Amino acid sequence: MPVMWKSDLEIRREEKIQLRTPDGNILDTYIGSIERAYGTSGVRLTIGLPANITKQDVPEGTEIWLVAQQAP
Repeated sequence: MPVMWKSDLEIRREEKIQLRTPDGNILDTYIGSIERAYGTSGVRLTIGLPANITKQDVPEGTEIWLVAQQAP
């Protein structure tokens, strides 16, 4: 039986995010894709970034922040 994703966090493709690097840079971008990988240790969520984001833009220790949605 597969493990079910359990979270209050709701994210979707193309939602706005910020990449915050350890040296203080902030890059506004969006979620390019979302994949869930099921394994023996549970579910892993993988977020794909747009093609214009390079490895150099996302050094080790970079945080991904979801940009708050405004109420309509």
